[in-house]
Amino acid sequence: GAKLIVSYPISPTALDSVVKQGCQRGVTFVFYDSTVNADCAYNVAFITGARVDDPEKAFFGAQTAQALVDLLDEKGKIFMNRGVPGTSTDTVHYDTA
Repeated sequence: GAKLIVSYPISPTALDSVVKQGCQRGVTFVFYDSTVNADCAYNVAFITGARVDDPEKAFFGAQTAQALVDLLDEKGKIFMNRGVPGTSTDTVHYDTA
């Protein structure tokens, strides 16, 4: 009987079939910070979002990585401690960094 479901998904694909079924029944799905691939879902995320001038390219990890490089004056090593592997947030951070 739900009309709206708001959730933080761990997997970008695990809920696809459930979301599709819910959308067909009139349920609205809103996912925040981490995103899903289901076409009918609303994804609200600044982390996995894209730049306004390049909507196909996520950027959050790249900004963070560049800030660290700048702080280290381009010298030294950076250790990257990843989040939960496979989540959209981790994938964007890792791939863009």
